[in-house]
Amino acid sequence: MVFGGQGGPDGGPVGPHRVQVDRLGYGGRVFQREQPVDHPGQHALARRKPDARPRTLRAAGIELDPVRRTVVRDGRQRDLSVKEFAVLEALLRTSPGFLSAETLLEQVWDENADRFTNTVAVTVGRLRRKLGDPPVIATTPGVGYHIA
Repeated sequence: MVFGGQGGPDGGPVGPHRVQVDRLGYGGRVFQREQPVDHPGQHALARRKPDARPRTLRAAGIELDPVRRTVVRDGRQRDLSVKEFAVLEALLRTSPGFLSAETLLEQVWDENADRFTNTVAVTVGRLRRKLGDPPVIATTPGVGYHIA
C-alpha cells in the first residue's frame, strides 16, 4: 500500500527526486516531501517562465486587453459579449493569419458545439457591427476569418 505520495499515480516511482522524509503525528505514517534534484528548495511552479504574450493585443485600430477584458477601437471602448470578446481575441492572436469557422468553434465554444450551426457567422456579424466602420474582420470563402 502506498502512503503519503510514496509512488506515482500508477504506484510506480515518482521520478528523479531527492526525498526528504518527515515523521508526523498522524498515527506514525511517514509522509514524503519531494524536491527536484536540479533545483533543491525551489517549488516547481516558481521555475516556470512568465507568459511571453503581450498584455495588450493591437491591430487595425483595435486594442484588446485580455486581463482587464476591455476592447477599444479608435479611442472608444466597445462593449462585447463573452463570446464576441473571445472571437476577437482569437483573431487578434492569430493576425495576420486566418481562422476557420471550425477552428473558432473549437477555440471559443466547447467540444460539444454543433459543427453544422451558423453560430460563428452570427457572432462575427454582431462583432463587426459593434466594432463599427471601416470593417476590420474580413472573410475569405473556403479559408476563414482574419483581421483586415
